[in-house]
Amino acid sequence: MFQLIFYNSSALKKDMKILKKNAKDFIEIKKLLQDFSKNPKEDIWNIKKMYPKDADIFRLKYKNIRIIYDIDFGNNIIIVHRIGYRKDIYK
Repeated sequence: MFQLIFYNSSALKKDMKILKKNAKDFIEIKKLLQDFSKNPKEDIWNIKKMYPKDADIFRLKYKNIRIIYDIDFGNNIIIVHRIGYRKDIYK
């Protein structure tokens, strides 16, 4: 199991405040992250590598919500940088 770490940034705090307004989405994302941390290597996840390709930043897609993260397989750590709706996350 991988440890989830939320990057301490003002952007992520703002994202979480927006996401908490919709309780259903917030609960679904919490569940998704718990499942994802158990085995992030599975093929069931909708993952895409972000640009630039040499950076190890990935995007996990769930409905209209995106989770931007990087992963350290050596230490079993997932660092979440941003969580938000598609319309806001790529700005």
